[in-house]
Amino acid sequence: MYLRKILELYRDSRFKYVVVDTPPTGLTLRILSLPRLYTFWLESLIGIRERIVSLRYVIARSIGREPEMDDPVLDKLREMQDRYAKLSNDLVERERTSFAIVATPEPLPVYEARKTVEFLESMGAKPSIIVVNRILPAEIASRLGVLEVQSKALNELRTRVCRKPCVLVEIPMVETVPSSLEAVLNLVERSRGLVLE
Repeated sequence: MYLRKILELYRDSRFKYVVVDTPPTGLTLRILSLPRLYTFWLESLIGIRERIVSLRYVIARSIGREPEMDDPVLDKLREMQDRYAKLSNDLVERERTSFAIVATPEPLPVYEARKTVEFLESMGAKPSIIVVNRILPAEIASRLGVLEVQSKALNELRTRVCRKPCVLVEIPMVETVPSSLEAVLNLVERSRGLVLE
């Protein structure tokens, strides 16, 4: 159902941009791998169905009947294969799809971000942006005893995970969650100096 909805959105010309917020990393990677997996399954099913159609043809000819040349099941399988192959291509085409990864400067989220980038690269895509969220000011991180962990995580994101053409955006920790457009714009303004090109 999820993939069907994404397919619909790719074909809907009413929208210039569509943002899809996906679940945590593991589930997202499974969802992104489904179009290739479905294409593979459909290729196998088409091969089986073609053999069935061929046998029906041979049997019909051998008993003197006119064989049916059309097979609606085979047509449907080919249509589905084309649809999922197109979705696979759309997902890796940079002009059609951008990936944004959000992580906090901690070991597990950085590990997941790295694994996500590796997965995207394996399917021929790259993230457009990595957002590092909730970065503590150095004095607070030091007082809490997490300065070294945060610094190490940020360094890995800057040097190993976010590679060009990806852009890294660093968002500082704020006291309250931005709940208005004005608060979001203020956060963007505070973050401007932290965007790494």
